[in-house]
Parts: sequence; C-alpha cells; structure tokens
Amino acid sequence: MGGLLIISKLDEAVNLHKGKKMSNTVEQLKAAMEAFLAEDAKFAAGNNAAGTRARKALQEVGKAVKARRNEITEEKNARKEAKA
Repeated sequence: MGGLLIISKLDEAVNLHKGKKMSNTVEQLKAAMEAFLAEDAKFAAGNNAAGTRARKALQEVGKAVKARRNEITEEKNARKEAKA
C-alpha cells in the first residue's frame, strides 16, 4: 500500500514540473520506483532472480535521487543569485 502512495506522489511531482528540465528526472525516478515495486513483489513471492532485479532498480532510484538533488541545489542557487 505504501508503494502506491509513493507512486501517487511521484505522479503529482511529474505533473507539477511538466515541461521543465526536472520533470524528466522525476519521471525517471517514478519509473525506477515502479520497477522496484514490481520486482520486490515478485521477490516476496519467492522468485530469487527478482531480488537481483529489485536491487538494480533500487540502484537506479538512487541515481535519479542524486540527480534530482543536484537539480534542486542548482535551482535554489540560481534563485538566490537572481535576488542579489
């Protein structure tokens, strides 16, 4: 159930950033999270190979999170400079 809430919030973020550079990163994050949830469910059902795929998906989530953090920092700094 928690996974659906995460995906719902990511959908909101994608819609909020539509047409902006950062929406691509948010979409990648959403796709990676969906892949993880699907593979994690398979792993929980006993499919050991799905565990490897779930771990790979989590690696992609991590990459997307780092990219989004960098985008946020860049935008924050740009706003700060624009005010100065």
